[in-house]
Amino acid sequence: MTARFSEASDRVSFTAEAPPAPGNGLTFVCWVRLHSDRNDFSTLMRLFGASTTLTLCTVADGVTPAAVSVGNTNGVRAGAAVLTVGDWYRVAVTVTGTTGTLYVASGQDGPVISGTGNVSGGSTTPTGLALGGRAPADATQWLDGDLAYARVWSAVLSQAEIEDEWKVASPQRTSGLWASWPLTADLTDDFGPRDLVAGSTAVDFLVNDEPPLGGPTPPVITALSATVNHSSATATVTAEDAQGLTGADYVYDWGDGSSPTVASVNTASHTYTASGLYAVLVTVTDSSGLSDSAATAIEIVVPTGGEGSRAISLHYQAIVGLLSGIPMTLYEGQVQSQPSFPYAVLFADTGTEESTRFTGESDRMDYRFQVTSVGLTAESVLVVADAVRSAVLDVRPVIAGRVCERIDHEISIPVRPDEDITLTDSGRHPMFAVDTYHFVTYDTQREP
Repeated sequence: MTARFSEASDRVSFTAEAPPAPGNGLTFVCWVRLHSDRNDFSTLMRLFGASTTLTLCTVADGVTPAAVSVGNTNGVRAGAAVLTVGDWYRVAVTVTGTTGTLYVASGQDGPVISGTGNVSGGSTTPTGLALGGRAPADATQWLDGDLAYARVWSAVLSQAEIEDEWKVASPQRTSGLWASWPLTADLTDDFGPRDLVAGSTAVDFLVNDEPPLGGPTPPVITALSATVNHSSATATVTAEDAQGLTGADYVYDWGDGSSPTVASVNTASHTYTASGLYAVLVTVTDSSGLSDSAATAIEIVVPTGGEGSRAISLHYQAIVGLLSGIPMTLYEGQVQSQPSFPYAVLFADTGTEESTRFTGESDRMDYRFQVTSVGLTAESVLVVADAVRSAVLDVRPVIAGRVCERIDHEISIPVRPDEDITLTDSGRHPMFAVDTYHFVTYDTQREP
């Protein structure tokens, strides 16, 4: 619940003892929500006495917050900050000597806007403090809105301390704390004996309508995916975050001792110089300075030199490249526990080599690969198989240092159910078919 001020007589006050004198150091924080734009001064908090000591209010336009004093009737303002009717805002003011600083931030995670200026004049020590209006005997410039978690210190808090206070329902700093009024159920001071006194009408308390405590929501990396091009030993990592962050910074630590990659996008690539298993750490930091990290393991196999023109991995990567354009998911050997149907699975052999030269050096490789097409129906399996065949049949792969013949189709296993797997949602078995393809390559010193 929160305190709902809806008329002049709703204003509350405390006059049993003098509040802290602003000139000696003062901090006031609260949450506020306007219910209407009155096009007039609307008072959130006022320290009153023989003359005005300090007033936290909206100015005559009804929506611009300011810290007003006798010496500065235009008020200290927080840049161009305004209060939108119906939205919660975090507001705070600090005073030391004749200098005041106003802090304003929208909602739970809006950026903090501040302004500093003169707050001189008025009585040195106020007589009392009012919320929702100017004083017990002054019914003007009242607030049509809600207030919650109002706190006063006889000290100047830093911006970081103020932001911490906005986040929680109980005061974080007790040193110098003079009063703490949650205003969520009544007018009591949950820190001491300084309970507020109601005006001629009782303040209403709205149920289930409290401000959104907790501060900015930190980013969360929900998934970290990696693909590896083994022919170039290059890894590409993509981080997904729940908020779809904009204006965030990403740092990619590749785990090989190289300098991290710093980027403003959620994907980056890196080329390794040595084979191995690397732990890649990605850290995202949002515009509020909050961050999250996630890690993944990447296995890198760097192609060998010398006779590398006939490296098995180059043949395999050539086929992966041809199949990367099919309009369904391609899995390389292993399939995740909950795949997206339909899909294709690539299995490749290590090839067989022989010599066509008198020297006996191997220069010819026979290479085979198998593609399993999987779907929920026989028709969807055929759609996958057709896409695969269109991508590879009669195509000459491009492999550095090799001359390639066209890919031919060797054998098929007809569509059938995979009885080893039962889908939990339907109780059915997925369907699959298998196609085996073959092609021959020669090193560039001997064309067929």
